[in-house]
Amino acid sequence: MSFLKIGTRSRYALRFMIELAEVERAARSDETRRRGYVKLRTVASSQDISWRYLEQIAPALAEAGMVETGRGPLGGYRLLRNPATLTVAEILAVVESDEAPMKCFDPEDDCSRRAGCAATFLWKGLSDVVDKYLQSVTVPKLIDARHDGLVPPDAIASEIDEKA
Repeated sequence: MSFLKIGTRSRYALRFMIELAEVERAARSDETRRRGYVKLRTVASSQDISWRYLEQIAPALAEAGMVETGRGPLGGYRLLRNPATLTVAEILAVVESDEAPMKCFDPEDDCSRRAGCAATFLWKGLSDVVDKYLQSVTVPKLIDARHDGLVPPDAIASEIDEKA
């Protein structure tokens, strides 16, 4: 059973970053290719995402220093940071709201049950595990897992266990 829902902005931002990382990887492996910019329309077409939706997401990633923009006919977006240092947690943090995932974690919520609520312990623990997992997954890990035909949760979960 899965009850964790990731918003469209997060899913699209992650797909956008993966696409840019794959373009960069291809450029590095083929010395005749320049490391150029990728147009939003190209990513939108490749990822089956509305380019207008990407127009709303990409500037936030640029403002966070993850991608850079280029103007003009050869312009578009490209990674600014090394993809090996980009974690899923960082990407999602840029495009999601700063709201607490549950009222229990919101310091402005004045829930009178917070101090003695056993459920708060459960939700905090779950949130910590999810956060730790998302921090352990980098963009290249996702790309490699797809190319290797692997389902990343098993491989990454074992890494988390080793670090714990």
